[in-house]
Amino acid sequence: MKPHNKAGAVVKYTILSLLGLLLYSYAAEYASRWRGYFAVGGEFFILFLPLFYYIISKSVRDTIEEGKNDWDNWHDDDED
Repeated sequence: MKPHNKAGAVVKYTILSLLGLLLYSYAAEYASRWRGYFAVGGEFFILFLPLFYYIISKSVRDTIEEGKNDWDNWHDDDED
């Protein structure tokens, strides 16, 4: 992460965390009404929204960067 972008990252993950909590509360309420009793099921994974976002975005960024490097290396070898 770039040093000048840390404040933006904190805000982004705070919003994602709050969104995850809000979605979880709605999903848990809906699931409880549907089941007819309280239990914790798959809606629990909504709380991992910030972690999922981080993992997926990091993987995509790394894949793109790796592809650019591979392309540059392949293209440089081609010019020799």
